[in-house]
Amino acid sequence: MFYINLPVITIALFLNKRIFQHLREKTQPLHFDVWGTITLSVTLFVLIYTVIKGPDVGWMSWPIIGGFTFSILGVGVFYWIEHKISYPLVDFELFTNKLYVVGLISNLLGGILLSGMMMILPILLTEAMEFTSLQAAYFITPLSAAMLITAPVTGRLIDRFGFFVPMIIGYIISVIGFYLLTSLEVNTPTLSILWRIGVIGVGIAMIAVTSLTVSTVSVQSSQSSVASGIFAMVRNVGGAIGVSLFVSVIMTSFNHFSMVSIQDSIQQIHSTSLSTYEKSKLTDALKAQQVSFFDRNYTSHLESLEISKNNLGESKKMISDLRDQEQKNKVTAIHYAFIFGMLLSIFFSISAMFLLKKSFQL
Repeated sequence: MFYINLPVITIALFLNKRIFQHLREKTQPLHFDVWGTITLSVTLFVLIYTVIKGPDVGWMSWPIIGGFTFSILGVGVFYWIEHKISYPLVDFELFTNKLYVVGLISNLLGGILLSGMMMILPILLTEAMEFTSLQAAYFITPLSAAMLITAPVTGRLIDRFGFFVPMIIGYIISVIGFYLLTSLEVNTPTLSILWRIGVIGVGIAMIAVTSLTVSTVSVQSSQSSVASGIFAMVRNVGGAIGVSLFVSVIMTSFNHFSMVSIQDSIQQIHSTSLSTYEKSKLTDALKAQQVSFFDRNYTSHLESLEISKNNLGESKKMISDLRDQEQKNKVTAIHYAFIFGMLLSIFFSISAMFLLKKSFQL
């Protein structure tokens, strides 16, 4: 599957050479910040690794706390190094530019939301709604299509109204999009799923395009290379954070509904006319699945158990009811991730207030 990227990269390299062969840019002597590069690389590696491992190990575990502590100390050491050398890797004067910082903050959110959605939607579609992986891929297409269509429109809005209007509209649409996704149910019609995903794509695209434009036009040409590098780094860090945060929210919700669903199922089993032996077998099978509710169809383990012919009909109906409840619980659990995305959008939208001043507009 990944080999499909090879022809795209080959074509891009060819076009890059043809288009930019006559371009002559001013260059400066190369000064390589060895210690700054090593410190920043190690710090970012530890930070991203810690964020990714957080949902598995536990956010309050000592390895995770140690990883975040190391990352904070690493940033401090990097800051100290950059102020001691003549040719620093990062010009910290960039962070005194409010426009650039606002662009970075929104860029961070864009990375979090996009990666989070690319993680949540396949889980929702395959695990809860039981679509195939190929069908789930088709369902996610409106997200990219909406972003592609929205990007040039956002550019025109920036030219017409400045930065604040498209940025705040992007945040509002993102909040609305996540709210709409919380209304999805197991049997939601296909078109209803598609247009809701498209709304999220519009919101993320407006935030991404505006943040890129803000960060580009707000720096001097001599700082553009470093500024674009930091911008790309923040987007990648945001992507890693988005995956870990949304997975953490989903797994926490799934574990909660695992206990609730299994306890309800056990009560339902004891209310049936099954024999004591059969009730015990079904109860033990359910308890064994309590730690793996995330696996597809935990009720399938019940179907493999031997049930007497006299109670087979009642057993099948009970398992069918449990499967329906399982799907509903999974959808509800994923709703919490959508609510989390909505709250993130609201929180990050505060940064857009710095774009209100007329001096900050195009």
